Amino acid sequence: MEHAVEEGLHEAPGSSFNEINDTLLFITMVWVVGKVFSRLGMPTLIGEIAVGVIMGPHLLDVVPKFEALMLYGEVGLMLLVLEAGLDVDIEMLKLIGARGVGVAVSGSITPLAIASFLSSQVIGLDWKASLAVGCTLAPTSMGIALNVLKRGKVLNTPTGQLIIAAAVLDDVIALILLAELQVFEAERVQPLRALLPLVASVGLMLGIGWLGTAVVPTLMARGMARVPEKHREKVLLGVLLFLAIVLVPTCHNLGSSHLLGAFLAGLCFCSDERAHRAWGKQVKRVLQWLLRIFFAATIGFEIPIRDFFSAEVFGQALLLFVAVLGKVATGFWVMPLRTAEFFKVGFAMAAWGEFAFITATTARAEGIIDQKTFSAVILAVVISVVVSPILLRWTIVRSSRHAVASIEAAAQSTVKSYVCASTHVPSPPSAEGATRQPSLEEARRSLLRSPLAQPCFPLLLARLPVITPRLHAVQAPVCYHLHTQSSACWGLNARLLDALSDQSLHVLDFRSQHADYVINELYLKDLRLHAPPTTRLPPHKEAAVRQRVSGILAVLSPIFADGGTVTLVRWLPVADKTTATATPPLAAEEGGAEGGGSGGSGGGGGGAGGRVGGRAAAAAAAAAAMAASAGEEAEEYEEVDLFKSYKSQRPQTLEGFVNKTSGPLLGPVEPSDARGWRA
Repeated sequence: MEHAVEEGLHEAPGSSFNEINDTLLFITMVWVVGKVFSRLGMPTLIGEIAVGVIMGPHLLDVVPKFEALMLYGEVGLMLLVLEAGLDVDIEMLKLIGARGVGVAVSGSITPLAIASFLSSQVIGLDWKASLAVGCTLAPTSMGIALNVLKRGKVLNTPTGQLIIAAAVLDDVIALILLAELQVFEAERVQPLRALLPLVASVGLMLGIGWLGTAVVPTLMARGMARVPEKHREKVLLGVLLFLAIVLVPTCHNLGSSHLLGAFLAGLCFCSDERAHRAWGKQVKRVLQWLLRIFFAATIGFEIPIRDFFSAEVFGQALLLFVAVLGKVATGFWVMPLRTAEFFKVGFAMAAWGEFAFITATTARAEGIIDQKTFSAVILAVVISVVVSPILLRWTIVRSSRHAVASIEAAAQSTVKSYVCASTHVPSPPSAEGATRQPSLEEARRSLLRSPLAQPCFPLLLARLPVITPRLHAVQAPVCYHLHTQSSACWGLNARLLDALSDQSLHVLDFRSQHADYVINELYLKDLRLHAPPTTRLPPHKEAAVRQRVSGILAVLSPIFADGGTVTLVRWLPVADKTTATATPPLAAEEGGAEGGGSGGSGGGGGGAGGRVGGRAAAAAAAAAAMAASAGEEAEEYEEVDLFKSYKSQRPQTLEGFVNKTSGPLLGPVEPSDARGWRA
């Protein structure tokens, strides 16, 4: 016996070397082609799948022992699902509220229904195969959407956060559908057996989800206090992996999907930043390579590329791609409902990704769908992976240009007002309507406060007597800078946007950042009130702006009744494309922080303006420090788009479009019942 084993070990050493060499060549090609596709602006998984298809058993067949590589890919998939649970952001789900649930549910049920109907009525599949096709085209790829949103710098907007929240919930729905799909392998599906995976999955989600978010953090905090600091991350990672080893077979034996067990294990540690940090240090790079193998081997080796050239398969794939309309329709949940925001959500949700491949492969392995249907489904998924990011990127670019143009238009109205004032001499006021004109010294101070006065300062000084009345005669929409800070609560963003819409306030830009607490920064244009675009206002306009600001704050304050601060500042847009940062707040000559309480005057704008500017500078400095510390690791994640997690890419600043065309912050007014934020 031992002699036979020794002979087997030493037999044909050349073939063993060839296997090692071919495997190394395959892995290298997967990495290289993935990088090439990334540089071309396409998802890396397309290049990795292409390598698997070409070098796999259906075409060149040069990869030895491909079953082993497919097994490693399955391990990578399990770790990916575990990371998806670890990456759940409870605070963001609270902020988005019911809209995130609506996008996830409608974005899964609608394409499922469309694909099932087309498969049954047009293609002619039986009900089980039709339902399996529908389940395959229900999930959304969060990794693809996350990459495009981050590169488009809209990840910290309400629309970007809505997409991520919906994609997280969509993953949960996909896991439940996958568990349900495995029941259909039997010839006759019994009703009770069909309900078992659904009941088990929902029960496990609710039970372990509650334990993971309410009990586990407390227990781990007490336990980690007894562990030396240098060993805490390793212990946390060990507990996380041990919990996954326990929950994966538990979920499988209870009739649910084993992948749900991996997701729940990660969910138990989703609120522990140390666990997330340990995962990034110890597992992330290993996971990247395992996922490359998953797409190249586990998925790529299963794709019958020769069938793609069949007219019947290609026609069925195009027909099934129609189900993507159910994903695009999720844009109706966006708020406010604008064309650009509608298509941002729709195209982001339209990318079928990893779970679509998993479900299709499972359905074929269980004998629910045949090879031809599998090929058509896979081709439809590949088309969506290519087309959806392109359309999403195009929509973001157009929307960003429109947003910047809106801000520049507000700034140009200010510039035109000054030009009009300096080129037209007003007629003398009548005796009945005569009012006291500002003194020369008051006009001089007003102009010195304006950054627009700098380029034409000598001309303005020479024409002070005729400019000042004209400036007060020109009217422009009043703009505001709104800053809120609070703890997260259910549906906060939706209630805030509803309140602003009711007050006829047009949102020019909305940025949000949350870690320990939620900070929202909005730039608004008033559709009701107009005032001269000057730092100082006539008395009657100052009173009108003050009254308007007080009314807005009275509406917004109840939204943050559980603790928080709301600051509303009059903002004077200034067209300045030469700088990438906001114009420094004006230094007040008098009034200081007290003068800021006037609501529209520029007398005390320096106080709060300085505070807002200081916060922005501090946030930018912190973000720069974090980016520098990330170093090579962050650069690697930038290229491997599908393997990103939201928390590792979560915005650390409130930088937005207004930073390109900004102006001074004038006259803060805080609510009389402003509440200090409580941690």
